[in-house]
Amino acid sequence: MPEEVIGENHHMVDTNKSPKHKPNLFYDDVLFEILSFNSDFQFMVNCALVSKQWFAVISERSKVFLRCENTMKPPQGQFLANISTLEFERRTDAFDFKVFALMKHVTSLEIDDNIEGTTNENGIGVEGAKHVSEMKQLTNLYVNANNIGTEGAKFLRELKNLTYLNISENDIGVEGAKYISELKQLTDLDISYNNIGTEGAKYISDLKQLTTLDIESNNIGTEGAKYISELNQLQVLNISYSSLGDKGAQYISEMKQLTHLYISDSLIRSEGAKYISEMKQLTNLFIENNDIDDEGAKHISTMKELTKLYMQGNRLISDEGAKYLSELKNLTVLFIGDNRIGNEGAKHLSELKNLTSIYVSYTEIGDEGAKYLSELNKLTILQIGYNGIGAEGAKHISNLKELTMLKIQYNNIGNEGAKYISELKQLTDLDISYNNIGTEGADYLSQMKQLTHLEIETNSDAEEGENM
Repeated sequence: MPEEVIGENHHMVDTNKSPKHKPNLFYDDVLFEILSFNSDFQFMVNCALVSKQWFAVISERSKVFLRCENTMKPPQGQFLANISTLEFERRTDAFDFKVFALMKHVTSLEIDDNIEGTTNENGIGVEGAKHVSEMKQLTNLYVNANNIGTEGAKFLRELKNLTYLNISENDIGVEGAKYISELKQLTDLDISYNNIGTEGAKYISDLKQLTTLDIESNNIGTEGAKYISELNQLQVLNISYSSLGDKGAQYISEMKQLTHLYISDSLIRSEGAKYISEMKQLTNLFIENNDIDDEGAKHISTMKELTKLYMQGNRLISDEGAKYLSELKNLTVLFIGDNRIGNEGAKHLSELKNLTSIYVSYTEIGDEGAKYLSELNKLTILQIGYNGIGAEGAKHISNLKELTMLKIQYNNIGNEGAKYISELKQLTDLDISYNNIGTEGADYLSQMKQLTHLEIETNSDAEEGENM
């Protein structure tokens, strides 16, 4: 008769039982909770080798993430059905798209063929789009720059569960836009750089569930803006590079639900800025590289909810315009470079005490202007390149103790200025190129051990440095 003892839990324990009959260390629910902290595919495959219990829990419950780099072979094995998110960098024509059919639970698929250094210029093409269209469970699809074309868009219209689609840079044209407009459940669409034109914009305006739309660089024009303005659910819109003009801006201004608007490079003048300023609910406005002057800046200054404003490259905004913009007290980010703002304008901008990031490169700011900007003690990012700042200005900038990024290239701070900049112990990113800095200045900068990125090109006798 086998020996029996009473365990601490007061149950009878058979001491002669083989160890292989011991109960599992964890309940299945506990094990699943542990596994949920890491959804990496290879991690799950390795864990499945631990025991039959681990294998069963992973097979039946786990949903995993897999990222295939260009050097990896296509995934294989019985756990393909457990993949829920797949990101794939495709640089080779050897990939077998048929593997998609085995991934029954993938809901998010990213095929990124727009990668620097890629040797494959064809993307997944129409054939790849056909196989992707068989993944009916997809809710998120990213196929930027994959040469899908109109025929590929025709296949993708079969993905009726999609809520997010990025199909930018695929040359789908007007007909492709028509196919995409059949995906009525979409809430987030990036269809930029596809040459869909005004007619394509009309088709896209049928997607009434959209809350986010990127339709940049599609030559939709003023009439296209009118169609897009009918999307009453949109909260985020990128309609830059669209030749809208002031009339197009007027149509867009009717979209009172928008909070983020990107309308750069769109031939907008001060009259258009006036229309845009009627969108009092906007918090983020990107209106760079237009033809807006001080009068336009005055209109924009009435948008009191703005926290981020990008107006660089308008080239017509002077110190007077800066004075108007200084009324936007909620701003945390301001890009106002490549305008005619000088020291007086910097003085006005120094009143924006909530700023954490400011871009004033390509302006007319000197040492005095740097002094005013140094009063913005919440700044973590300062971009002030291509100005007239010397050692004195650098001294003022060294008072900005919260800075983590400083771009001060193409000024004339010299060795003395480099010494002041080296006192910014919290900086991790510094571009100080073309500042007449010699060996002495380079020695000061070499003491900034916390830097992760340093640009110091063409600075007299100083050595070029990067990624310190």
